[in-house]
Parts: sequence; C-alpha cells; structure tokens
Amino acid sequence: MKMLQTRRFPELIGILTRKLETKPTNLQAKMDLALVYSQSGEQHKAKQLYEEILAEDRDNVEALINVGIVYHWLGDDGRALETCRKAIRLDRERPAGPEFLSLAYSNLGVVFEALAQFERAVIAYKKALSIYPGNQLASKYIANLREAGDADHGILRARVLPNGKKIPDLWYYQDFDIDKIKNIDEILGI
Repeated sequence: MKMLQTRRFPELIGILTRKLETKPTNLQAKMDLALVYSQSGEQHKAKQLYEEILAEDRDNVEALINVGIVYHWLGDDGRALETCRKAIRLDRERPAGPEFLSLAYSNLGVVFEALAQFERAVIAYKKALSIYPGNQLASKYIANLREAGDADHGILRARVLPNGKKIPDLWYYQDFDIDKIKNIDEILGI
C-alpha cells in the first residue's frame, strides 16, 4: 500500500472504510484498515479490528502477529508475548511466509526489550534476520540496542582482564551464529 508508506492515513482510512461498508466480510480490507489504524497511532481501533478478525479465525497468523505489537503499544506486554509466541507456533502449521514469521520474531524482540530482557530481544532479532535477511526492523532494533549506550540498559557484560580492567563483551550482538543455538524456542518461551 503505497499510501501507507506516504502516511496518507485519513485517505486510506476513508477508502478502506468504504470497502468494508460495501462488503463487511472483506477480510483483506479489514486487515489493511487495522494496519493503517495501527500505523497512524490509533491502537484501540486497530486492536478492535484485529480481535474481530481473530473472533472469526483465532488462528489467523497475520492478525496475531500484528495484534501482538498493538498489545505492546497499549501497554499489555504479557498479552503481547503470548500472542507473538502463538503466532510463531501457528506459523509452523499454517505458514504465512518468511516475511511474516520474521516480523513475529521482531515483534517478540520488541516486547523482550521493553521488559528489559535484552539478550532474549537480541536473539529474537537475530532469529528474525536469519529467517528473512531483508527485515529492516530487526536490523534497526539491533543497531538501536548497540547504539543506546547499552550501559544505560545494563546489558553490556564486562570481561575482567588479569590487570583488573573491565572491557565490554558484546558477543550477543555481533559474533554468535543464531543457527548454532539449538534451544531458541526454549530461550524465547515458545
């Protein structure tokens, strides 16, 4: 949706609302409208539409991925975690595609970051990138964590040299290979 990228929210909302008035069962129009509401900051309206979609199809992976981040933005991180994890589990049965699964892991990382579980956040972001390397959000979130001073978040580990000097250890940002971690689902609580 090009208009979404150009942030023409009122125009998009009008178009999609008219589509739904004409055909209330138009699932794609409902999904698109929920996304526009979410992107425009109208999280309560987005949540309402996603929950309507999920009332009709509780296993709609795309709706679960999107409502998960909406729950986070509304301050319900417990529900956001639960929803993102469910989307990831369901994607194994009903694949929505690598971009959607990658987004689910990115959203999970956002929630972990908000909960100050930074190592889990980085693992989720790296998993997102291993699924879909073009995930710009996951790349941006890892870079933001690295840039944020990290010490402000208490996530820099210090390695102590024999002379007593402490140096930061950033292993979980750059050097580890996500594919070598065998228990990712367990670490992320999926």
